[in-house]
Amino acid sequence: MGRCILHARPRPPATMSSIASRLALLSAVLLAASAHAVVVADLHATAVVVPDQSPDQRAKAFRTALAEVVLRLTGERAVVESAAVAPLLKAPQRYVGRFSYVQDPPAPAAGEPPLPATTVVRTLLQVRFESVALERALREAGLTVWGRERPRTLVWLVLDDGPERDLVGADDADAFVAAAATRALPLAWPALDPDDRAALTLADLAALDEAKVRAASTRHPSEAVLAGRALRAGNGWRGQFLWLMGDDFQRFDVAGPTADAIAAQAFDRLARDYVARYGVRNDALPTVVEVAVEGVADLGAYARVFDYLETLSPVRQVDLLGAVGEVLRLRVTLRGDLPTLERIIALDAVLGRSSEAPAANTLRFRLTPPAAGSTSHSTGP
Repeated sequence: MGRCILHARPRPPATMSSIASRLALLSAVLLAASAHAVVVADLHATAVVVPDQSPDQRAKAFRTALAEVVLRLTGERAVVESAAVAPLLKAPQRYVGRFSYVQDPPAPAAGEPPLPATTVVRTLLQVRFESVALERALREAGLTVWGRERPRTLVWLVLDDGPERDLVGADDADAFVAAAATRALPLAWPALDPDDRAALTLADLAALDEAKVRAASTRHPSEAVLAGRALRAGNGWRGQFLWLMGDDFQRFDVAGPTADAIAAQAFDRLARDYVARYGVRNDALPTVVEVAVEGVADLGAYARVFDYLETLSPVRQVDLLGAVGEVLRLRVTLRGDLPTLERIIALDAVLGRSSEAPAANTLRFRLTPPAAGSTSHSTGP
């Protein structure tokens, strides 16, 4: 199976139920996938409802759209509202690549029945920002930019809403699905079948039992796990969570007036860590590293290595140094640092660590054969 691609194409602002449906579908894909990174395409495009096509409304919509895209690229609402981003939001048109107006729902084609008289027709401004210019501006403002390669987070969630208390999936966790979607953070959800419910009980989640959560999560492919509960507390809500990623873990509590508020806080916490691990910082000088890749036996494998490395967020340029037998030697120029590149490659299953010790200042990998029936995927513009 190839890399899992999540497209964030311009679309009408969704209702909570439609967001849940879309993310539930994504979750089903993720649960069936082997350990591959999710590549989020079209991070730089979105759509905003506008009352009309006047210049004033267009300017406001550009600001709203840019704020949405910056949230995807930085992960946290606080960053979007910071002084570092304020100059960008004052002149969003500087980063607009193209825009267009569309009707939602679209007008019927010739020969199709008219829309019902009760249909509310909205005007949407679809905006695509120039990725290179926008990301450069964010890095120059001292911010770390989160690229397209993103870990999947498996969510075990109990909603405790008065008399209702149950382990829920995407269809019943609108606030959490929406908070993750606005940050372009891929989620996976357990099947909630008898095996899941036996492996992790409500009591286990209430206790945030790390061993039980780890054991129950092994049957669901993901790179990280968020487990916990959201419960009403007086006039507000509070959440108690355990986050796991490899050997790392955090326990944290959040509180807010609504379930949406605690979901946003929870995913802000996760996004902050993911950005630190996988984001590209504004290094003064580019980093250059030699990469040796074993198992490159033909032109198809050669192209696969180049295509893969050239699409990684920290990679600025890939140059061929030579080949000996089935070992390809490359010079890779990075925007960020070497540990970030290694962490991003470890998210995926395209390049595995070689059993041979690398030479000084060299990374050494082995190309993993593509799974039977896999196809190439475009990550979009």
